[in-house]
Amino acid sequence: MSSELFQWLLAPDQDLWDAKGLKRTRRIYASLVGGLSLVPEIADDLQITEPTVSEHLKALEEYGLAHPSTEPGSWEPLFRPPDEVAEELGTLGKQQRRVDQNRAATDKFTTSRALRDDEQDLTFQALIERGFRWVGPHEEILVPPEKKRL
Repeated sequence: MSSELFQWLLAPDQDLWDAKGLKRTRRIYASLVGGLSLVPEIADDLQITEPTVSEHLKALEEYGLAHPSTEPGSWEPLFRPPDEVAEELGTLGKQQRRVDQNRAATDKFTTSRALRDDEQDLTFQALIERGFRWVGPHEEILVPPEKKRL
């Protein structure tokens, strides 16, 4: 199996690595793809406990991404199409939905800000038409018109 396929599968934007999917297991899978195969060496490399590594390896095995090799205590990575795994996990499309939600929130904020700025400009213009004027070294203060003395 080519390393490009494994690197593509390991890309963090793949839906199977979503927080509700196998996010915390990605590092274990990356270790397998990187050539580590024994639970103790993966645990040492990632500075986590061996039972934690074993738990994540079992999750990878459950979704067809790893299996025990013939050497006792050793594991091998397997390749599966990431969308297939994400569909089983119920995370397919989550990354795109998150991007769309962020884009919508940004658009809403930008529109809201533009409307507020327009309203503020209109308010300032109305005050200036009533005789208010800008003062200060940077014309940052709006003062009312002086009252006429009788």
